[in-house]
Amino acid sequence: MAFIYCLSGQNIEKNIHYGKRILDALIDIVQGVSFIECTEECFSRRRCLSVNYWRSILLCEMNSVDQSSHLLSDEPKTVFADISLLEQHFVGGCRNHKCAINMKCVPGPFGTHRCEIQVIQRRCFDNTNFYRTWPDYKDGFGNFKEKTDFWIGNDVIHMLTKNGYTYMRVEMLKTDNEPLEAEYSHFFVGDESTKYNLTIRGFKGLYVDVLDCMTNKDYKQTDANGMKFSTFDNDKRNGCADYCRSGWWFHSCTCGNVNGLFGNKKTASVMRWMCKDGWNCPLKATRILLRV
Repeated sequence: MAFIYCLSGQNIEKNIHYGKRILDALIDIVQGVSFIECTEECFSRRRCLSVNYWRSILLCEMNSVDQSSHLLSDEPKTVFADISLLEQHFVGGCRNHKCAINMKCVPGPFGTHRCEIQVIQRRCFDNTNFYRTWPDYKDGFGNFKEKTDFWIGNDVIHMLTKNGYTYMRVEMLKTDNEPLEAEYSHFFVGDESTKYNLTIRGFKGLYVDVLDCMTNKDYKQTDANGMKFSTFDNDKRNGCADYCRSGWWFHSCTCGNVNGLFGNKKTASVMRWMCKDGWNCPLKATRILLRV
């Protein structure tokens, strides 16, 4: 859910650069947001100093540098904003928060804030192999601090859900640049002794095309509730991890595969999610987030 604030009391236009962006400083992306929400996302991250916003595809790129230390490049489809030059209101204590770099600041009343670990998976750079072993998925791989894709680790996901981070959102961008989002009001992962058994319910699709790919009891193959985690070397569901080239809570091999291979073909092994225009909608970017 987006937080609301106003940009007012100044000439905002002079601090926004149309047709410009910063290159080679990307730390994170968010799909399907407005420009205002993009700047808000940057305000809530400790390392973010500026944003490139792609208007046509509603894509927010967050940068670790500002225009005082980095030259702007021409890009007719983007809007650049230096966060330090924008005014922020109604976001509690997040203006000068001290959250760790792998956490997100969430504003509270009377100038307070809390820090939430939120991103547990990111796929957008195509520079990290997700067809990996059980120990890799257990401990995590990739690096959230760098420009790499990553999986935070099943042990960490278990601890997060045990400590109340049980609301899950899956953000996706299709290969045709259309955004998809799926939310689940309850997401809980057991420890390794349960094979990271998944409890999940409460689907909500945030775009008209997205369908439930994890709890649809009308089509049993999509019901991941109660499933154990699978990797190719520790497969709990009939070879699905090897067939889909990923690790996941598979019920069958035919629905979502956000840890699959990059590609735009409608095949089982690529990154995909179930949507209304086809069973296998291929994806070019994904992000999985947890919150309290």
